[in-house]
Amino acid sequence: MKEPTQHTCKRCNETFTTKRDLLQHKRSTHRDHMCDTCGLAFDTKFALETHRKRHEPVRPYKCEYCPLEYYTKAEQLLHVRRLHLKAFEVSCAECALTFRTKQMLAQHMKTHTNQRTHTCTVCGFSFKSHTHLNRHTKELHRGVVYECDHCSASYRRKDKLRMHVEKMHNIQTYFVCNICLHSYDTDEKLQEHKAHHQNPKDLQCGVCLGAYKTREEFDDHLCITYRENYVCCERDFRYHFFYNKHMFLAHGQQTNVRVKPADGMLLGQYRAKRKQAERCPKCEQEFPTRQQKKKHMQSCGALEYEVVEVFVPEDNGSVTIGGE
Repeated sequence: MKEPTQHTCKRCNETFTTKRDLLQHKRSTHRDHMCDTCGLAFDTKFALETHRKRHEPVRPYKCEYCPLEYYTKAEQLLHVRRLHLKAFEVSCAECALTFRTKQMLAQHMKTHTNQRTHTCTVCGFSFKSHTHLNRHTKELHRGVVYECDHCSASYRRKDKLRMHVEKMHNIQTYFVCNICLHSYDTDEKLQEHKAHHQNPKDLQCGVCLGAYKTREEFDDHLCITYRENYVCCERDFRYHFFYNKHMFLAHGQQTNVRVKPADGMLLGQYRAKRKQAERCPKCEQEFPTRQQKKKHMQSCGALEYEVVEVFVPEDNGSVTIGGE
């Protein structure tokens, strides 16, 4: 009978049954390189030096396709490949959806499983992704609160605060491109973004801003088209990502649809006018009120269910909002 593999820590000779346990031990016990600014510790000096760049006031690596800036060259290159360069696509073996990086594919693959491998050490609730676990910890256990400067309202998420400021105080916090629907947190960033629509790079589309390696790929690319809403099959999908995904999975059509923002109305005000469907995330049954939906979710088992639909990098205030 084959003996179980032992994983030994080279620093203290403690043994573990799995490599994951060994890595967890090394992260918690042998992190000798500490940042003197914020106190975070790292396994290697290289990791510490990379982290220290985040405390510098200037981000030296600027994206050539958009206004975003990065602390390291590696981050900038990953951003270009993930958001701009339409190349190296990989497809899901389950549903055939395509993604620009293997990391994004791996994130998507979690939608085809019920495994929740990221567990909160405080309350024991589990999540499908490390991103969702971090958001949960920040919102519920670290006491992070974003307070409104104009009234007594406060929120655990910054995006909800920004929506509140637009809806209740009529102050613009989302600056939306009327061509591709990317949003920025300042008008300066939006105007710089619009300049890329007016003067695209070689082999870059001035409408969708997709960048390509060959003329053939550029000529054949699927550019943005516009419509009045995201309604299909008697359901409002509300965002372009979910609508385009539905069109491919349900109808076999490759689409790149956008709904342009409403003229003369802030994003938060526009969203407030639309009633969001109260739908169970597990069985997709709709309910007239949120309370009825929550009561149903207890019997449906949906409280332990989480759909990880799309990976959205935290790109310095920029996000595609899909007409909302």
